Amino acid sequence: MRAQTQRSRLDSYGDRRLANHHRIITFLFCLFLIALTTCLISYLDWREMVHEERLTAEQAKQDAFIKDAVQKAVNQRFSIARKAEEAAKSASGDVLAHMRTTVAPQTSATSCGVADPLPVTVVINKKQCLNPITYAPKDLVAVDGRLLRADAAKAIVAMQAGSAAANAPFTVFSGYRSYSDQVITYNAIVVANGAAIADTLSARPGYSEHQTGLAADLKVGACTLDCFETTPAYAWLIQHAADYGFIQRYAKDLTPITGYGTEAWHWRYVGKKTALDMRAKGLQTLEEYFNIDGGNYS
Repeated sequence: MRAQTQRSRLDSYGDRRLANHHRIITFLFCLFLIALTTCLISYLDWREMVHEERLTAEQAKQDAFIKDAVQKAVNQRFSIARKAEEAAKSASGDVLAHMRTTVAPQTSATSCGVADPLPVTVVINKKQCLNPITYAPKDLVAVDGRLLRADAAKAIVAMQAGSAAANAPFTVFSGYRSYSDQVITYNAIVVANGAAIADTLSARPGYSEHQTGLAADLKVGACTLDCFETTPAYAWLIQHAADYGFIQRYAKDLTPITGYGTEAWHWRYVGKKTALDMRAKGLQTLEEYFNIDGGNYS
C-alpha cells in the first residue's frame, strides 16, 4: 500500500514535470513565433524603405533630366535671340535694310493697339501691342550699361541698393530694345526656325515689353535665365520688389494668362502704387489686375 502511494506520487510528479516541459516548449515556441514575425515585419519594412529610396532616387534622376532638358531649351532660346542681336549689330546697312523689309506678316499691328504707351502701367502682351508700333521712349537712362526709362531706372537703382544691403545683389543684363532691333531679332529666328517656333522664343516687333523701356532682365554674376530663380537676389525680390514698384511679369504657371512661360529674370516697373496694390490683392499679372485679355496672339 505504501509502495503504491509512493508510486502514485512519483507518477503525479512526472506528469507535472511533463506539463511544465510542455508549457516551456509552448512558451519558447511562442517567443520564436514572435521573433520570427518581428523579423519578417522588419524585413518587409526594410524592403519597402529600399523600394521607396530607389523610387525617390529614380524620380530625382528623372527630375534632374527634365530640369536639364528645360534649362538647355531655355539656354537655346537665349542663345538664338542673342546671336540674332549680335548679327544685327554687326550686319551691314544693306543687310539690315533687307531684314527690315522682310518682316513676317504676323508682326502687323492692325488688330491691336494701346491708346497711350507712356503710363508706367501700360500693358503689352500678345494681344496688346504698342501704338505707334515703332514707339520709342524719350527719357532713356543707362543702368549697368542697359537703357531703361528714367522712372524705372531710378527705381531699379534704389532696388539694387536695397538688395545689396541684404547681401543679395543683382545687375541688369537687358533693358530697352527698339522696334528695329526686335524686327531683326524676330526675323532672324523666323528664318532659322519658322514662325511658330519664333513665337515661343521671341516677342513679335511691337509686342515686346522691352520696347517700353520699363522691363529689365536681371542676373547675378553669370547666373542668368532660370538660374536666377536659385539666387538670394530672386528670393529678396519676391519679398521686396513691390516696395520699389516692380513685379515679376511672367510668374510660374500663368502662361494661359500672360502668353509666356515662367521668367524668373524678367521684372517690370509698374510704379509703387500699382505693385503694392497687386501684392495686397494677391494678383501676379497685369492682365488680371486691369482685366485685360492675354494669352496667345490669336
